[in-house]
Amino acid sequence: MNIVRRTIIIFLIPILLLLNSCASYQESASLERMSIGLLLANTDGVRWDRDEGYFMAKADEFGVEVLTRVAGCDQEEQNRQARELIGEGVGVLVVFPVKPESAGVIVERAHESDIPVLAYDNMIRDVELDLYVAPDRELSGYLQAWALLDRSTGGGSIIFGSLEDPWCARLINQGQLRAVKEWEEREGEIIPILHDSVISPPTVDFIRRLVEKALKVTSRQGEEIGTIMASDDLIAFEVIEVLKDEGPVGMVPIGGMGATVAGCRRIIHGTQAVTLYTPPREIGVAVFRAAVRLAGGVDPEEIIEVLKYPERTVNNGSEEVPALLVAPVIVTRSNMIETVVMDGLYTVEEIYGSGRAE
Repeated sequence: MNIVRRTIIIFLIPILLLLNSCASYQESASLERMSIGLLLANTDGVRWDRDEGYFMAKADEFGVEVLTRVAGCDQEEQNRQARELIGEGVGVLVVFPVKPESAGVIVERAHESDIPVLAYDNMIRDVELDLYVAPDRELSGYLQAWALLDRSTGGGSIIFGSLEDPWCARLINQGQLRAVKEWEEREGEIIPILHDSVISPPTVDFIRRLVEKALKVTSRQGEEIGTIMASDDLIAFEVIEVLKDEGPVGMVPIGGMGATVAGCRRIIHGTQAVTLYTPPREIGVAVFRAAVRLAGGVDPEEIIEVLKYPERTVNNGSEEVPALLVAPVIVTRSNMIETVVMDGLYTVEEIYGSGRAE
């Protein structure tokens, strides 16, 4: 009886291994015959430099060829580069679009050649896109707002968004307002929205003028400011600079996003309460793993499930696109080392200087 049982087990092991490999398209030596076309709007963003390192490291590890093209913020040039990569027969296109509302032609042309397209970071609008991989911006707004409300001693909220991409700004704003609503329901108190606008263009001078105007109007109305929510660390900085003229900074919790080194330093010094970032290792690896599975013919919903992300979709104006959304990390004074330093964004010296502040 034991001999029969062992024989059955030995027979089943390779079958189970085969079924497991088919259920989730694993990176393997066969990927050496695969190529990824990577289309970038530009390479000026510090965050992409980090993401790319992990993306390229995975590609090197598995011998996947990555053909990179940078459009220099020119959508027509990006369209031309896409045609070039499609002609070279890449297995998948990963696109950070110059103009999300105008990049649909890339997707349409790729699909004519049976090449799937993954939109990275910025959603390509109004087209039948295969997969979207990006930071979870709605969750970013939600976590930021909740952290600031938790630090507030009372009063209304001021919200400043950035209009570099109105679509992304809208998602962040939805998260912030969701947090305010949930806070009101939990605490049984109303949090007035004293000001809610997006800043365009997001230049230093324009940010300063809008912040000054918003704070003056709030002051004249006799409203108490409880929190100030900014969609990036540059706006948070300008808010702090304006508040310096009014008196000591640090009484009103101010939040930014992006985890710039300057923003992290302000958190250590107590003038900014929080910032957020998307872990570069996680999103860089997620983009690579999703891309090779798309090239291998795996269904987008299955990719999201295999990579163990929540099943989500994001509307791009014409359809619900399967979305792999990477959760942000919130940064405070107490977790600075465990977050931005451990994730390799900055060194202790870059944030704290010659001596670590305790």
